[in-house]
Amino acid sequence: MSMIKLGIQTNPLKMLKLQEVIEWAARHDVETLEIPAWPDSKHCKVDQVLSGHRDEITGPCKKHGIEVTSLVYCTNHLAPDTRESSNSHMKKVIEAASQLDVSIVACFIGGTGSDLFTEMGLFEEYFLPLVDFAGEHDVRLAVENCPQGGKNIGMSPYYWREIFEAAEHSPYLGLEFDPSHLVWLHIDYKKALQEFCQSKKVLTIHAKDTRINDAILIERGILGKGWWEYKIPGSGMIDWNDIFKILNTNGYTGSMNIEHEDAAYRGNAVKIKEGFQSGLQVLRDIRNGM
Repeated sequence: MSMIKLGIQTNPLKMLKLQEVIEWAARHDVETLEIPAWPDSKHCKVDQVLSGHRDEITGPCKKHGIEVTSLVYCTNHLAPDTRESSNSHMKKVIEAASQLDVSIVACFIGGTGSDLFTEMGLFEEYFLPLVDFAGEHDVRLAVENCPQGGKNIGMSPYYWREIFEAAEHSPYLGLEFDPSHLVWLHIDYKKALQEFCQSKKVLTIHAKDTRINDAILIERGILGKGWWEYKIPGSGMIDWNDIFKILNTNGYTGSMNIEHEDAAYRGNAVKIKEGFQSGLQVLRDIRNGM
């Protein structure tokens, strides 16, 4: 059987206390959590963790046998107006991850919409020091490949090669691989996963699906709106069976956490939980069948 661990990103359930999320997760065989750590996040308040209150997170997780595999702080680390405050908070998140014995912080790099030469210069000046800081704390930064309207240079295989080369292939910089973005960007997600899983740059997986409405697409074009939407795994176009095959073939034993952005399962905690359960069952059936 595949050794990949299945879980959820807790942000959609931010109306609940983290302990409530953990208790629900334990009842539904959730194995891992990714916990948001923005300045206003309720599930991981980094200042409290750093002031000696780590047990508020580690205690319930240990009690219920659930592993926190990553903290997440996705923001634009290259934007001139906010990069100083963003990077200051990122250092706190890295320190909090270290205190919590969490080895991964998921993030964006960010960007300004400029040419590659300019963006890479900003990456080297403002983001690479964060990679070094993470390394000092034995924490790895996992770049999520969300395009953010063209303002995240970590959005595609072409840019991944550039940033890993600039970072001299540091073991403290890798990917939070999310196939859902690649689908609507018309990038071969299987080929990308194979390449970067083989090179051991895939640190964690976001399980999120995508559905494309061809009838809308041919009328509005790729710059129009409404022709694609994010879905719970199993409700979109992604071949999760092949995803697992690629991961297993390359010896991946990390986590796969559902990032829930499916409008069909929104509105309240009950519906959100239904979405999580639906996606987890799809992924669990595939994993356990291998």
